[in-house]
Formats: sequence, structure tokens, C-alpha cells
Amino acid sequence: MRVPIWMVPILLICLCCQPVTAQAGMQKQALTKAELAATRKAAENGDIDAQSKLCEIYGPFAEQSNAQDYAQGAAWCRRAAEQGNAEAQFMLGVAYGLGKGVPQDYTQEAYWDRKAAEQGIAWAQFGLGELYYNGNGLPQDYAQAAVWLRMAADQGIPDAQFSLGTLYDSGKGVSQDYAQAVVWYRKAADQGNVDAQFSLGVMYFFGKGVPQDLAQAVVWFRKAAEQGDTTAEELLKELLPLLNKGITFAASSASADTANIQTSAPLSPQAIAKRASESTVWIASPDSDGKSIIFGSGFAVEPDLIVTNSHVFPAGGLGLAGRIGSDQSQRIKQVIQRDKQDDIVLLYVPGLNLPSLPIDSREPVVGDTVFAMGNPEGMIGTFSEGIVSALRDHFIQITAPISHGSSGGPVFNTYGEVIGISTASRISGQNLNLAVPASEIDTLLKRARSTDGDSEEYPQQ
Repeated sequence: MRVPIWMVPILLICLCCQPVTAQAGMQKQALTKAELAATRKAAENGDIDAQSKLCEIYGPFAEQSNAQDYAQGAAWCRRAAEQGNAEAQFMLGVAYGLGKGVPQDYTQEAYWDRKAAEQGIAWAQFGLGELYYNGNGLPQDYAQAAVWLRMAADQGIPDAQFSLGTLYDSGKGVSQDYAQAVVWYRKAADQGNVDAQFSLGVMYFFGKGVPQDLAQAVVWFRKAAEQGDTTAEELLKELLPLLNKGITFAASSASADTANIQTSAPLSPQAIAKRASESTVWIASPDSDGKSIIFGSGFAVEPDLIVTNSHVFPAGGLGLAGRIGSDQSQRIKQVIQRDKQDDIVLLYVPGLNLPSLPIDSREPVVGDTVFAMGNPEGMIGTFSEGIVSALRDHFIQITAPISHGSSGGPVFNTYGEVIGISTASRISGQNLNLAVPASEIDTLLKRARSTDGDSEEYPQQ
């Protein structure tokens, strides 16, 4: 989960917003010196409301001027909490969670959260759910996390709604249900929860629980970006060019000439660019935790078989691929072979039907001219020229410019044959770019055709 347990409640109170509780109280009102003295006297005489008020004034949510009195606040919170005051129980739990006025102790936090949660304090229910989720102060238990998060979510706590959505999204503690994940993400997103807005964008992009809709994905990523989510900002740079090109997610009925044109003479850069554009794809896939989107490139070695870097498609499952210049994309159905060590993967994408690119697995010579095709920084179909600048262990070093989004794209020789796969660029240097040699493609294809090859197949969502 992306949200620290107590960050939002603290921010809400610091911004003078009223947290949702079973009671309508917990509103802070400044007391005069006379009122404060009277409150203290009543508290010392056992008045529970006065004790709770001093807990509020000096407790974990104290104003900066009272910050030195956290220990005094924790003491008053305890006196009120032990008499059953729900808000004091909640604030004492927060004090233990943050270590304000008392030693940090998640077990004590869980103890007091539970007492407040059982009395209906929504933020305590949320806190208890998060403690169960993270295994802090309690044995990790996703099912119990779901129970308490649901209680808080039903009371309108946006952070609980988002967290409950992540449980349905991942299938932790509940049956995996993308539609329910969308319901709870939307509830939280509509209240301005930035993490829910981002997650809703991911759901729309991959069609998880909702029809795939790139425009809606952009809407929600933009909302998250407007609240400062830098990941959303970066994704928008990748998505907007796709949207502007009118990319859709319909099944393609177009056919392509699959002839593998070989040539014995060098081709012009224009001819190589044309060949590359007909067989190169953009790829979008979830990252390893399913909470962001990775963009990269790939190319066809057979009409429906795409080669790319393993790090472009790391997690398996949902993913999309679309040919450069096309207005449609297809779902990635299966990983045929994966080699994490050499950072290469072979994907089955039915419906692409692209021309296969010829492969030259021979070692190139330093100084040879090369060309690279990819989709750097959302600039779909970028074609660049350079030379082989060095041969490294397991890599070809090239000067053809590549950057984020180019990973997995083809690197060609002057004959229009693939000699490598763009894989990395050193940010601190100029034209320090690396490609996996094409010999690794041959190795992967041989493994895929052998009887001992393994694969990963994904159900259609």
C-alpha cells in the first residue's frame, strides 16, 4: 500500500478538517487560560470529558506550541481511555504508533485501536485494518484487515476505501474481484484520494473491472498528477501521444505481409526505417506490484511473436502491444520464454500478424553503422542512427540514441537485420547505450521450440 498508516489523519487534522468518527466531535476549539485551568481541575477530579479534552489539546495531534507536552497528553489520553472514552482510546493508539509522549509500541497501538474501533471510531477501524495488513503489533492477517477496512470504508474514510480496493485488486484477504476494486477506488478517488485516482487510471488502462478506456485512464492519471503524483505525471507523457494517435483496444482484423525479406546489399536508412516501423510495437504492462505502468518497445520475430526486454514485461498477467502507426492494440496472451539473466522475453500476442524481422546473430564490428527503433518518452516510432562503439560482456555498446521507452526495441545493421535489442542507457553519460546481442534471440527461440520450454499463459480479463 502506498499510504503510510497515519499520514492522512494527521494532515486532515493539521488542515483543520474534521476526521470522520462515530461521533461528530473531535473539533478543536481554543480555550482561554481560565477555561484551560477549569478543564484541568475537572480532569483531575475525574471528569472524563475534561480528560478527553486535555488529551486532544496535548495529545498526538497537538498544535506545535503544545508539542513539548506530548507526555502530558498521553497521560490524559490514558486516563480518559481507561474510562472508555472512544476518542481518547483512538488518540492513545496514535500516540503509541507515532511514539509521541510514549515509547513507540505497535502492540499497544493495536490494543487501543481495537477498543476505539469496537466503539465505531472510523479512523481507529482504518488503523487497525492497516496494522493487520502490515503485521505491525498483530500477526499479519489480510482477512482481518479486510474486515476492519470495510467498516471504515463504509463510514466514508477515503484511505480505507483505497486500501480495501487494493485488497480486492490483489485478492488478499478477499476473493479477487476487479469490479469491486474499481468500486472502492472510485469512492476514494471521488473524495480526492490521490492513490485511488492513480489506481483507477491503471484499472481503466488495462481494462480491469471496467471496459478498457485510454481516455478515462488519462482523466484519472491527470487528477493524480494535479495533486503532485510524479508517477502519474510520467505516465501522462507516455499516454498522451497514444491518445493523440487515436489508439483503441479493438481486435485487429488487418493482415500483414509476413514475408521475411532478406537482402544481400545494404539498404537505405529510409528502407530500414520503413521495415522497422512495420514490425516494431509499443508495449504497456503492469510493474511488479501492479500499481504502475511500464512502457517499452518490442518487435516481431514471427507474425504473433514479439521479443522485448524482460524488464519491460516483468510481472506477467495483463499487458498490451500495438504496432507503430496503427490505431489498435492487442492483449499479450502468453510468455513463451523468459530469460531474466539476459533480460529477454518472448511474448505471444495473437492478432498482431506483423512481418517478421530478419535476425543476424553474428557479432558486429566496432565502427559498424547501426539504427535503433523505439518509443522513447512516449515519442512513438523514433528512428535513430549511430555506430557500434564497443563490444562488452553480453552487450553491444552503441551510440544510436535511446532512452526510457526504447527498451526492447530492435537495433539494425545496414542490411536491415536485427543485431540486438535496446536495453539500457547510462544517464550520466552521452551516447552510452547498450543492446543485448541478437544471438540471445536465437537461443530463446530454440528453447521455445524445444520440448522442455516453459511458458506462462494468462486468462483474458
